[in-house]
Amino acid sequence: MKNKTRTISIAAAGVTAAFLLTACGPAESGWQAQVRNDAKAYNASQTEAEIQEGCDALSMFGIESPEALTEMVTSMGGTTDPSMWEESGVDPADIPEGKTNEAVLIVSEEMFATCEGVEPNTVEDLVSGAIEDEQDALHETAEPQAPQDRTEDFPLDATAQVGQYALVGDWSFIVTSVERVSDSTVMSWNEYNEPATGQYVLVTWEASYTGTDRTADAYGALSTTFFGADGTVYTEAGVLNEYDAAGASTTVQPGGTVQYANVFDLPVSAIAGGTVSVEDWNTGDYIEYTL
Repeated sequence: MKNKTRTISIAAAGVTAAFLLTACGPAESGWQAQVRNDAKAYNASQTEAEIQEGCDALSMFGIESPEALTEMVTSMGGTTDPSMWEESGVDPADIPEGKTNEAVLIVSEEMFATCEGVEPNTVEDLVSGAIEDEQDALHETAEPQAPQDRTEDFPLDATAQVGQYALVGDWSFIVTSVERVSDSTVMSWNEYNEPATGQYVLVTWEASYTGTDRTADAYGALSTTFFGADGTVYTEAGVLNEYDAAGASTTVQPGGTVQYANVFDLPVSAIAGGTVSVEDWNTGDYIEYTL
């Protein structure tokens, strides 16, 4: 009778252990717990707006599970990007060799846990509100000055401020504004536009043709580049802007005026203190607008 009772007790203990293992899962190792705790702490330090933005991104890209997010991050090479780890609060030095994908999954699980109960905005809401938000945004650029007389004799090969007219070859030219624009705004202009690798900057300008040719194309005649504060020369981003979406023409006759814009994809650190350079392809004359 004692042996039978002992057998039943052992069996019951085995069932209890099996139940606990199934319900709670295997205990995480030291590095796994460290990664999870770091991710939890980072998420807890985020503002409501930052959490909302992250949850909106999951919804916008149709990512419905931690496994799907892990697959996207690893397939895009995100595990080798230091900023990815910085934005998750995890120190990659805590991750053993060969365990990177597992660490990404832990971070992804914590992100989805943070988004529980957060109602994501729809893509339509994000796009429709982007333009209004941009109008009130603060930009790290100089305030435009009141436009000068278009006929003023501005010296060639000189510098100007945003809002000043300048003569560039056969064109009377003015940069009217330089502003940062969000990814959602740029993506609303054309379905094939993609998010920036850094920060989109919109340079809006106006040019009047002062030459004698029957017609002239401002976009073709004038080269607009951005001289970054980091010493790098940046060319126009490969996206369509709001003028392209409206089918605006950049070709005019003598005395005609063109309104257009260039979009640049810039590192944030290269914007403040940068310069917008405009050069006439035909004459080599240029003007530099300092920010």
